[in-house]
Amino acid sequence: MLFDTCVLIDALTSRTNSLLRVPAGLRKTSVVALWEFLHGSSGATLSAGETRRREQWLGERGLAVLDFPAKANDTFRSLLRLRRSPPSAVDCLLAAHCLAGSLCLLTRNDRDFVGVPSLLLIPCPPDPRAADPGHGG
Repeated sequence: MLFDTCVLIDALTSRTNSLLRVPAGLRKTSVVALWEFLHGSSGATLSAGETRRREQWLGERGLAVLDFPAKANDTFRSLLRLRRSPPSAVDCLLAAHCLAGSLCLLTRNDRDFVGVPSLLLIPCPPDPRAADPGHGG
């Protein structure tokens, strides 16, 4: 299972430790989601202090960051040809990572992945206590 960026942002901003409800060995995300978590969907760079805080936060929760597998490149290219591919490059790369690694995606934005065949999604409702910092999808 891979955590989508929106799940990480919700957990970061809600202070509920919701990630800790997932067994430690299953707490994983993609290097693609890590990039978005540290930059935001707009690509803006966070301050060095905020980047360190977020990296420390991930480490404290035992979240493993998986490298993008080489075989995901072909999967990504095939997603580009879909009539209804994910709306952003990050979402498309996350879908490719999951498909290439036979992983499911935990996300609250399942509508972004509707057109991806064979992608197993686990819907995660947003935490009502989470602030929306305007990025992470």
